[in-house]
Amino acid sequence: MLLLHLALYVHLLALLVAFSASAVNHYLGARQRSSVTAEEALGHAAVMHSVVRAFPVASILLLVSGFYMAWKLDSLSAGWVWVAVVGLVLIGVVGDGVLGKHHKELAQELGRNGMTAKAREMLDSPVGRVTPVVVDTLVLGVVWVMVSEPSTAISVLTLVVAILVGIGAPLAVIRRSPTAKVAG
Repeated sequence: MLLLHLALYVHLLALLVAFSASAVNHYLGARQRSSVTAEEALGHAAVMHSVVRAFPVASILLLVSGFYMAWKLDSLSAGWVWVAVVGLVLIGVVGDGVLGKHHKELAQELGRNGMTAKAREMLDSPVGRVTPVVVDTLVLGVVWVMVSEPSTAISVLTLVVAILVGIGAPLAVIRRSPTAKVAG
């Protein structure tokens, strides 16, 4: 029983690490968007790059501890377990694949050309503003699935709703923001 409690502790700790890194990234993203110079924006990007290194570690800890708990509790065959795993993979794909690529391209543009109109457009783009929220809502969806252990269909529906909310909420805010009117 002690190992099960330890696995749950590691699981929760990994979630705290991921949410903390996400909070720092949200803050730095806002600071980066308000940057006046390329050097300032690149400084925020360098810190963001360091912070995102926490995500793979948190993901591995979540997978290992989660599989251990599911194995010990004889839940490996439950559909919600596999939907949660798919959710974790989606978080990695969206976070690293989409957002990571965007940050890399932005850093290259800032480094090569400075704070150009293209760099400003990339800073204000929906990809950089929406994707972190989608990652957060997916995490919340996965947490809900793990806590409530619903049917496979409800688990899938939970992640679909999480993605839709993650896309819709920031887009509604962006459409109302003064910078969106200026940039658009």
